[in-house]
Amino acid sequence: EATIKSTYGTEEFNKLYTNLNGELSIPVTITGLDYSNVNRYVVNSSNNRVNQFEFNNDFDTTHITKIVYNPSNGLVPTGSYKLVCEYIDYDNQTIKKEYSFTVDKDWFDFDITDTIYIPTTLVDNKNGSAIFTIQTKNLNNLDRDEFNNFNNGRMHSFLTNTKVYNSSEEDVTTSFILSVRAHDDIATSSMFDILVSYNADTVDIGTYKFVTKYVLNNTIVEREGTFTIVEGSVEIPTLDSETYTIDNHTIIVGSTRTGVRKSTFVEQLLNLKEGYIIKKGDIDITDTVEIIGTGMTIINPGENPYDIVIVGDITGDGIMSPLDYVKARKHLNGSSVLTGVYLKAADYDRNGTVSPLDYVKIRKALMS
Repeated sequence: EATIKSTYGTEEFNKLYTNLNGELSIPVTITGLDYSNVNRYVVNSSNNRVNQFEFNNDFDTTHITKIVYNPSNGLVPTGSYKLVCEYIDYDNQTIKKEYSFTVDKDWFDFDITDTIYIPTTLVDNKNGSAIFTIQTKNLNNLDRDEFNNFNNGRMHSFLTNTKVYNSSEEDVTTSFILSVRAHDDIATSSMFDILVSYNADTVDIGTYKFVTKYVLNNTIVEREGTFTIVEGSVEIPTLDSETYTIDNHTIIVGSTRTGVRKSTFVEQLLNLKEGYIIKKGDIDITDTVEIIGTGMTIINPGENPYDIVIVGDITGDGIMSPLDYVKARKHLNGSSVLTGVYLKAADYDRNGTVSPLDYVKIRKALMS
């Protein structure tokens, strides 16, 4: 009776996989023959011998034949194999017994190990994010695909296979902003985050189901989680000398989780004349904008324009969210450098320099 075992860390499986260390053990009883004279080998489905398996050297004393498989010694293809034990006597008669076994395709797995909500209670009238931490198993080099290419790595494969469903099981993925965030050194880490974010007043209240999956060689592993968005109360922040400064026609407003509404700028901050214009780049958004964000420009007739900086709002949507500290991190690691008003928005402590401390403070502010 055969014992088949593959291992990944402390986990054991009763199958052989092409990408895991494993072994196959079979007790053998020989009548009338010397155990040391038995020939053992493995053949594939075409009856060709396969040399990637190693045999134990103590068969003649333990009476157990064991083959050991280590992928680092050479991968064997998925398929059917036979372990053959044979003895050829002096009359050239062959006594042969065979045991069939299968090597399965690549093994992998993953779990959702943690979920963080920012803010801690997700509400419909504020930007929010549900952050799902993914712990992968046997899926290393998360920035690469299974062919070791950098483009469209494993994290992004998860991202393209992520869906969000409402309580009626309708696919509402397009109502959310999906992104991924690596943990530590992406080349060695087995963990990353999938962020499901949304902008204020763009989603319905209710419980949502988060579903993500990974597909490798026709094997599919799928996991799911949930998050709930509730109705939020209306907060209208005020602006005073403690929360904003005007420096050379740049208005710098302190960080805000709720955003600063256009009416607040019009009524409290600037003596805006009839015919004022709010632009985002070259686009006039005066009639459509509700929340003022970094990168917008307010033009009072007959005056120089005011550039807007909302501290912590690096994306320019007007509200500090997890997407902002992702921007700050990319600036700090050099993968996407910030300039102009967006650089000023990343300077959370407003000391004139964007440093890792700003990134930490943005993250802490979101977690509080």
